[in-house]
Amino acid sequence: LCPKSLLFAFHLNNIRTYSSQERSRQHIYLPFLFIDHYFIISDHYKKELNRYGYIINKYISLGFSRSRYNQNRKIDKSFFNLNQNCKGIVSCFGLYPFPDNKVSGYCESGVSKNSNKKFIEDILNLSKKYKDFYFILRFKQTDFFDEEEFKYLINDVKKSNNIFCDNNYKKINSYTLAHNSQLIISKWTSIAEEMLSLNKKVIFYDNEKYISNYDYFLKNYEYLCTNYDDLINKFEYLISNNNIDIKNYGEQYEYDKYYKKIIDYILEKK
Repeated sequence: LCPKSLLFAFHLNNIRTYSSQERSRQHIYLPFLFIDHYFIISDHYKKELNRYGYIINKYISLGFSRSRYNQNRKIDKSFFNLNQNCKGIVSCFGLYPFPDNKVSGYCESGVSKNSNKKFIEDILNLSKKYKDFYFILRFKQTDFFDEEEFKYLINDVKKSNNIFCDNNYKKINSYTLAHNSQLIISKWTSIAEEMLSLNKKVIFYDNEKYISNYDYFLKNYEYLCTNYDDLINKFEYLISNNNIDIKNYGEQYEYDKYYKKIIDYILEKK
């Protein structure tokens, strides 16, 4: 990240600055930014960023940089042993457990060991209820699979025929997986918001009420679940209905086109 003191030095020396809103909620953790030209997800965020002390000369709405990444790449079904009767893939994006002494005292964000165990348990139970869907668990890292307190859960996953937990992320990229999913269940991850921007069916599983504690529009999202029963109800509704429509994300561009637009804009301003 560029230090604010350096940005101030650029400003004093009339050096033009450009930046992009890579993550939709980074302003919550990093308020008070000043940039000449700022590429944002959508016009919705102008007011949001101003509330967090952003001083921007010009906003340019471009969408997410990665939302369409690997969008047209298909999954080799043999990798997950998908059968012909499978109604669809459900990607389940978790986080990963921090040591207990590093879990935020302000709010449980889904990174404690108990939270990760709860996520695996509830997805496992959901998979037993909906056997004609194939559930794939993904985490930011998988080292904890070998920890003693997680082994029994991972073993239960391995015994099941319709839930899969792999650690070979190079074989199938998470974006490829998400684009090939009928539905996504996720903690508060960037990839879930990126898929939501394309009107993919996304459920945020917020049993810690982490999202609900922030002044961010997702706390009022219709498919935000805070308990297992709520998760079942919303899952049942979404697999029975075609689409959702959320207006807070702008037009989404192809991965390469996104960066080409930025380059073209900068060159035009020279």
